[in-house]
Amino acid sequence: MKSIKKIGLFFLSLTVLFFSLTSCDRGEEPETDKKEITFYTLQLRPDFTDFINEMIAEFESENPGVKVNWMDVAADGFQARLMSMVRRGETPDVMNLSYDLAPAFFERGIIIALDDYMPENIRDEFFPEIIESAAIRNDQLHSLPWYHANAITIFNRSVMEDAGLEEEDYPETWLEVYEMAPEFYQNAGKFLFMIPFGDKTVIRDLFERENIPLNEPDGKPIFNHQEAVDFFEKIIQMYQNRGIPRGSLLYEHRDEIELFQNRELGMFTSGPQFIRILKENAPVLMEEDAVLRKAIRGQKDTIHTAVHLIAVASDSDHPQVAADFARFVTNAENQLKFCKEAIILPSNKKAAEDEIFQRDLDELDDLEEKARVIAAEQLPISALHIPQLEISDDINDVMLRAVHQAARGAMTPEEALMQAYEDWMAIYEASK
Repeated sequence: MKSIKKIGLFFLSLTVLFFSLTSCDRGEEPETDKKEITFYTLQLRPDFTDFINEMIAEFESENPGVKVNWMDVAADGFQARLMSMVRRGETPDVMNLSYDLAPAFFERGIIIALDDYMPENIRDEFFPEIIESAAIRNDQLHSLPWYHANAITIFNRSVMEDAGLEEEDYPETWLEVYEMAPEFYQNAGKFLFMIPFGDKTVIRDLFERENIPLNEPDGKPIFNHQEAVDFFEKIIQMYQNRGIPRGSLLYEHRDEIELFQNRELGMFTSGPQFIRILKENAPVLMEEDAVLRKAIRGQKDTIHTAVHLIAVASDSDHPQVAADFARFVTNAENQLKFCKEAIILPSNKKAAEDEIFQRDLDELDDLEEKARVIAAEQLPISALHIPQLEISDDINDVMLRAVHQAARGAMTPEEALMQAYEDWMAIYEASK
């Protein structure tokens, strides 16, 4: 998916609709109004058309008088079309939003707080780290977590052996990876891993997973201290010592996939859903050399997961119906059905109890099934690490500039990071 573009400020138009109720003669029941809502999703057709239609049909059957209109949009046009609808006052009642778009919509009043429309214990249905990090802002529930994908690690056994490493020697933490990377290149002539700095949020995640937060919840920077400088210096030195490819300063995630499938990397970390791509593009590698492991861990207690959310529009004519449908989509039964259709993970705790997530790895031959079981083991410690801020695009550019300046020797790592701190602070203060 392309990264989310910066959202301009706008005013949300609210349209108030009045419905007249038909009075009836004695003995006659009042005529029931048809309640129609729109469900807006991201690129689920055609692979999941049957699943979505069956889910909608079941909800309509359980809620007579309700009609759900499904609108699915390709990734390239998703945000543009949604923003156009918002500006026209035609916001879809129920929306599938990314973890970075949902909080921005909540701050602007485009989606509602769901607490008044849900049972008191609704938060208990989801993994606490996931719902707390991705769906709650200022102690208000702005969305319900739907499907998501945390990371697993795929090692190329042959490339690791070229560097003299057997399976028992594989790194388990990011600090180990950073230490091993330069020597790995010297021994193998290939790279242990890469950092796709072209995906700008990666820089913030590097700090976050080592439990070095860069900012307060409101966006105020807080990394003007020695621990942040020392860590940034470690990353820059690793780059300068050939620990990662020179092109990493510009590479994106798709470049990382290509390097791994071309046997130029010893390891690759990503969601289980990428197993299928690798099996199609590099079948021999995946069949003969792929070793699947849990995510490489930082010093933080959690690992990052990219969460898709379900939210309800503030100008919905039927907010309770929309909220009920949002809960229906994300309940344990429907999340489990979805997970059986795709290699994704549930956010609902009960759904994760199913046997498809609890199987013995030694009994599984299919790499996708193995990847899902490994990823599911990490559900209790999965969380969103990089929530959206109003100034995210600007500060991502600031951090990327710091990496470029330090990596190329224009500034020392400390100078570059402190300049980034000052630039970030100026952006933050201007936003207030």
